[in-house]
Amino acid sequence: MDDQLPRPPMPVVPPPNPFLSLPPELKQSIFSALPNAGALRSLVLACSSFYRTFLDAESLIIRSVLYTQIGSDLLNDAVIVFQSRALDQHDEEAAIELLKSYTRRDTRCMSQIWRLRDALAIGDLHGDIEFFCRGFAASALSIHPVTGVEETSPSPLSLLESNRIKRTLYRYELFCNIFRKLGMLQDIQATPETPQSIFFSSCAPWENEQLACVRAYILERFSLRACSENLYPLYDKLTISAFCDVAEHDIECGSWEMRGSDGVDGFNDWKEHYLSLGLAYLRQMVNTSAFDDRCHLLKTHKEDPDCSLFDALMIQGDGNDPSHLDTYTEEDEHRYIPPQRAIDSDKGPEEAWRWAYAAYTNQYWYNMSDQMALRQRGYVMWDSIRLAKWGLLDLDELPREPPREPIVTEEQIRRDREISASFEERQRIWNQGGRGWWSAGDESRIVWPPSGPPKPPKPMGPRRSWSNKDVWVADMQTWRMTL
Repeated sequence: MDDQLPRPPMPVVPPPNPFLSLPPELKQSIFSALPNAGALRSLVLACSSFYRTFLDAESLIIRSVLYTQIGSDLLNDAVIVFQSRALDQHDEEAAIELLKSYTRRDTRCMSQIWRLRDALAIGDLHGDIEFFCRGFAASALSIHPVTGVEETSPSPLSLLESNRIKRTLYRYELFCNIFRKLGMLQDIQATPETPQSIFFSSCAPWENEQLACVRAYILERFSLRACSENLYPLYDKLTISAFCDVAEHDIECGSWEMRGSDGVDGFNDWKEHYLSLGLAYLRQMVNTSAFDDRCHLLKTHKEDPDCSLFDALMIQGDGNDPSHLDTYTEEDEHRYIPPQRAIDSDKGPEEAWRWAYAAYTNQYWYNMSDQMALRQRGYVMWDSIRLAKWGLLDLDELPREPPREPIVTEEQIRRDREISASFEERQRIWNQGGRGWWSAGDESRIVWPPSGPPKPPKPMGPRRSWSNKDVWVADMQTWRMTL
């Protein structure tokens, strides 16, 4: 009878964890093969055995993973930029010390004991750098700089070219972090031993021109609708930008008089403000497609401190030597041209810069309007072999942008009037409690408070006067009918 009773199920014994039997050396080899900090976090959280191994050699493992993810040529830049995020407001001495470490390529910052959260932050920063690097290369190489013909399959980037672009993007982020914290730029050429002077004088002129190339690209990218990165080189130039969409249609932004279009000099204070907020913010902005979400991103950071790289480039490019670059002697070269900060074995960027600025004095060595078309093609980022293949440096004169219309045209005057009228109308709606999207002739998407939109005032009748007999008679007849 007892034999027929069901037996209780046997407890399931989980198989032993195979990782527990791995020797520590093998575990560390697995750690060293990880591609990035995100994979490191996943492995640490996946198994207690790996977690204990990680704690035993945390700093060593983190450095190994970051070397793999970022590369030895760029890791120093990444660490300095990461440290710049922690600078205190208006701490000029700390900014100077950090910039000197950056200039010297000081490796002592690499020996600090890092934690996993630091590695993840540096990895995220490098992800932003890679995102904009891919976009920069796709945009710059999409058009042949000599023929102006669309390039459907340009040669892939060399390691040196890729590192140049990434290094310049790190420098862009460093500028934003330091000078946004300091709160202001000097409006004249900075004196030695100031953060502004150290930042620009520690690099060769072609490295400052590389920075101007990156700024021009980021400005253009910020002014475009979110789109597939694969299609980015083929975007429609007439497509209204996401920034302009918010600036021209949001009621609150209209009350601030936020201009979507640039001024006649191509400068826009609002855009310069948002460009100075750094690559993580800009990446989030260009990848956000919903109108309300873009509004939130713009409004949330409206009051953040800012700094204008465009202004800084123009201020620092203010030398006093009257000689043209192509007449320089060896002594002049040593006196006026700082050495290159980057360790770069290819002379392509320097040769391209010398060709483009041969007839200029050191007051105009970077970010000049005559070289705008070249900067759009990233001309100081490329190896000599790519420049030779294009034949760019064999040209007798610089490629130019298409001729611009006169500074003030009838169309510009009409457009400015429309913008002014838009500001006035949106200010009126804002004062009455309206919020949201607005367009001239379309108020259907305005969000009003619960009380609803203000009622229009009742139209006034003809002015009453006892001297106007016809009006008086009509009024008397109306009065009798009401009796």
